[in-house]
Amino acid sequence: MSLSSLAPRVRRALLYLQGFDKRKIAKASAHPTLDCACLDMEDGVALSKKEDARKGIIDALANVDFGRTERLVRINAFITGDLARRDLDAVLASSVLPDGIVIPKVESATDVITVSQELDALGDVARDVRIVCMIESAKALLNMNAICTASPQRMDAVILGADDYASDVGATRTKSGEEMEFARNYMLLHAAAYGVASIDMVQIDFHDQEHLRKESEYSFRQGFSGKQIIHPKQIEPVQEAYSPTQEAITHAAAVVQAHEEHQHLGHGAFEFEGSMIDAPTVKQFELLLAKARLMGLYD
Repeated sequence: MSLSSLAPRVRRALLYLQGFDKRKIAKASAHPTLDCACLDMEDGVALSKKEDARKGIIDALANVDFGRTERLVRINAFITGDLARRDLDAVLASSVLPDGIVIPKVESATDVITVSQELDALGDVARDVRIVCMIESAKALLNMNAICTASPQRMDAVILGADDYASDVGATRTKSGEEMEFARNYMLLHAAAYGVASIDMVQIDFHDQEHLRKESEYSFRQGFSGKQIIHPKQIEPVQEAYSPTQEAITHAAAVVQAHEEHQHLGHGAFEFEGSMIDAPTVKQFELLLAKARLMGLYD
């Protein structure tokens, strides 16, 4: 069960954009279906471009119409000290706040509490600004419970930073991602326990669309709500993979309706198209319909 009172967001594809790149930001903001744009000041930005990214993001928040696309801002990690402080101060002082702040390399509740308290200090103007944490180390995984519960009214999602995590534990990154299975499932398990969404690892080979699609479909079946992406050509296959098919929606609706009819008759478990249906199964179908409704695929 979610601890947050914030309305759920559709975040199937989270596209990173360098904060200083006005052309790419403008292109992303005009995309008709992109769920989430993450304006970046951290890993995607060279040290010499940090100030440009910071200024570019503040300008974009104030002047670019993103339409239905969520606007997240990724600051630098707090371990960088003054760099992170300048990023956060600039974002909090912006005339237009983002929909959420992404905190990278979170390893404890401390970073979450810091950002949450400063947002709280702004009052109603920042009431709906969410916090998204990047899980990128062994220590972060071990502290998932504290991280997920550090800011009940703002904590909205966790993101798996696979490459940093692999470096931290000494794993070798592969295209298949098999070395990340434990971390992925461990993060997903703990986040789900507190109603926090989980965003899966990025696939850096943006030319292999078929592999991306299969990886995303597998991730969706596991329970991840979305995936990080680094190129616009990844938007469509990822968002399609993280959306229930019309066939699945139709089947789920039929099962839920049949369940309601059987409940009215005083029946518990029942047979439907050759399968035995009981309460836990119905719950899965209801969750699928809730996701589809949020995506505008089911009324």
